[in-house]
Amino acid sequence: GILLLGVVGTYLIVDHEAFMFTRIHLSLSQTEEGGGGGVIWGLFGSFVAECDEETAGLAAGLLVSLVVVARLWSRPPRRVATVYLAALGASAAGQALGISSGHQHPLQYLLVFPSGEERAVGGGDGSIEYGGFVLEEPHLDAFLASFRGTKPNVFLFLHEGVGALNVLTPDGVVNATRAPVLASLQAQAVTFPRVYATFPSTLRGILTMVTGGYTSTQGSIFNQISHTFRGMSVPKLFNTAGYRTALFASGRLGFEKLDLLWQQLGIQKFFDSTTASGEWQQKNKLSSWGARDEKTLEQAFDWIDREKAQSPMFVTIFPCGTHHPYVVPEDLQRDHPEIRWPRRPEDRKEKYHHTVRYADWVMGQMIQGMRERGLLENAIVVATSDHGEAFGTPRPSNWLHKNELYEDNIRSWQMWIPFKNGQPAAAAATPARVSSKVMSHGDLLPTLAPVTGVEVRTEHGQDAFGGQYSVRRQFFLKTASPAKAGVLDGSLKYIMRIDGTDEELVDITDETTPITSQHPARVAELRRLVLGWQEAIHCDWLDQLEGYSEQLKCGQQAGMYVNVREQPAGVPWARRMAMACWPDGEKLVTLPLVHPQQHPLGIHMEWVEIAVETPIVTDWLAPNGTKAHSQAMTLQVGWHSTKMHWRPRRPLEEGNWTAEVRCKRTGAKIADVVMPVDSNATICRMLPPIRVRESMLAVGGEVATRVHPRQGALTVRSRWYPVPFVTDVTYNFGPAQQKPVFTGKLTLKQGWDKTQYTWKPGRDLTPGEWQAVIRKGGQQLGVVDFVVDPAAPLVGPPRE
Repeated sequence: GILLLGVVGTYLIVDHEAFMFTRIHLSLSQTEEGGGGGVIWGLFGSFVAECDEETAGLAAGLLVSLVVVARLWSRPPRRVATVYLAALGASAAGQALGISSGHQHPLQYLLVFPSGEERAVGGGDGSIEYGGFVLEEPHLDAFLASFRGTKPNVFLFLHEGVGALNVLTPDGVVNATRAPVLASLQAQAVTFPRVYATFPSTLRGILTMVTGGYTSTQGSIFNQISHTFRGMSVPKLFNTAGYRTALFASGRLGFEKLDLLWQQLGIQKFFDSTTASGEWQQKNKLSSWGARDEKTLEQAFDWIDREKAQSPMFVTIFPCGTHHPYVVPEDLQRDHPEIRWPRRPEDRKEKYHHTVRYADWVMGQMIQGMRERGLLENAIVVATSDHGEAFGTPRPSNWLHKNELYEDNIRSWQMWIPFKNGQPAAAAATPARVSSKVMSHGDLLPTLAPVTGVEVRTEHGQDAFGGQYSVRRQFFLKTASPAKAGVLDGSLKYIMRIDGTDEELVDITDETTPITSQHPARVAELRRLVLGWQEAIHCDWLDQLEGYSEQLKCGQQAGMYVNVREQPAGVPWARRMAMACWPDGEKLVTLPLVHPQQHPLGIHMEWVEIAVETPIVTDWLAPNGTKAHSQAMTLQVGWHSTKMHWRPRRPLEEGNWTAEVRCKRTGAKIADVVMPVDSNATICRMLPPIRVRESMLAVGGEVATRVHPRQGALTVRSRWYPVPFVTDVTYNFGPAQQKPVFTGKLTLKQGWDKTQYTWKPGRDLTPGEWQAVIRKGGQQLGVVDFVVDPAAPLVGPPRE
């Protein structure tokens, strides 16, 4: 009883903190599909920042309850049970009902089930109906004319969570108090104040931006970005044009696998705070989300100074100070009074505005540093943001960015500032403008392309400075529970819950007042467009991924079920279903035909994000319709894909089998797939696991267990059981039982049985016990223990 009370009470306190800074109750979806330990660490910092008197009161109440229950433990059971249930019930009711402000608490799912009626709505026909007309702004056509094809240096300053409503007035003018650097440049720039993010989150917002409008709306985004994107992207564009390309990010990009995305897209130099030494990270820590932005900028300058490249440069600076918990270094405020910092912030919104000023100052430092290095003689600076940030508007429940699809969350902006001879150059050519275009993040790539001289054709993005810019509907989607999708059509915005339980139509001039009932025909049409867009844009995205299963791409192909109809309330949506196997435990192989001796059999399913924990049952039906096997599974909130295995005890009868998935609670059919069993099919066999026979540390060619702190190179030699397939493994070096100070990747080739991996430390090693750990995903394959000892011999050349 004490343990249970402690667990539940602790959950309620943590949930209170989650609600304090997200205005939604605790859910795994807040970690964006569980993006690893980095996101948990980042959220911990945000939790701590929001601790208040109410949190302390809850903690004190929990402690008192634990003491009371403990003292009454030896008393009659009935009294103990009464006190325990009263304390637990009061605490749960207070959290679930009092603090929720109308939002359903997870505990209420025990008492309340979703209700609603089935509505059949047709999906798209495979095309995206953007609609719209050509908007002519002749004064913009010549704005970058003198730069086209000249390959200027391009510097992208990518703000974190600084939307149009956070930094611009309704007329598109920069708020000079919050961003004086941007305000000083606006007179010689073009500003686009209505640039819409397809997703109100960093990973998918940037994905759309750098791929020219492609995005994922279904399945696991982490699985998908592990495949190489074969279309054009921003890094690939500049690489093709002969640029040196680099990204310098203050944040810990691994928490959403943004590091994987940028590197898959071909960025030549990648830096985020985790790639620096542990000493640098500790010295320059800003918050649990990353490092000080001006220190990251110094890393960019150091790289540029070392490069001394004759080639033009494309450099992205990605600060993180404007991410919650909104931190500005105190010494920076003290040492730079000329910045004219706002008054000391007292609430969350003022703290945020403080960090907007910080990011603006860093942008000014970037421009000054590039000017001093002669890189603005012929250059373009582009400032934009991945998404917006909300503070209780237009609805009291709307906080941060992931939770809603209102203007505060998804409306971004762009500012383009051309430079000649180190100075902004727009005034000499054409007047600066605030454009009336309604744009998408996907327009960034085709707008950058003309200055590189590389011809780019994108299906979704447009050149904002081109003469034939078509005003289109803007589509968007969020995966934070409850998942929603929507479209902006003129001034009307339609938003629907993916589970079909709610929808609304608003005018963006007043998003507080739904007008859904006044326009039933318009609502029905926009609902059809949103459903069609979700399917079509996802199919276009999958078509660009190398090695992604053809059977799980678009269309009604053999062995695949595509469901674009709305299900009854409470029944999850299945987008795709296929017979499959995973030879190496990870790589998906679909099976259009199944051999009678296939073992095991697998089903891969992609879902619209699961909004409510739902038990399902899968029935395996023989050709005559009899049930051969049945399996149960519970879909968890936030899941996007599942896999299920069946190991038949005897060969399968040839013919058309069926795997049918249904909702256990209601019996409603979710999806099915026909499984042709044919002896001519190929058996998909499970490959043996990757295994290490032994590993050892070597320095100077000799095996060692002790190394000097200034040792210049450490080599891990490994003997393997023959590697059965090509795969990547990582090498993690660091003090024992601590976070690695270095992580490197090695690609193993099929048949290899010996490898060696060398790490050259960038600083002196801390004396003590160390480890080199070899991993594949979350699996540890091998470990080498060694001691860093100043008394150990220094073998070969010391560290440089």
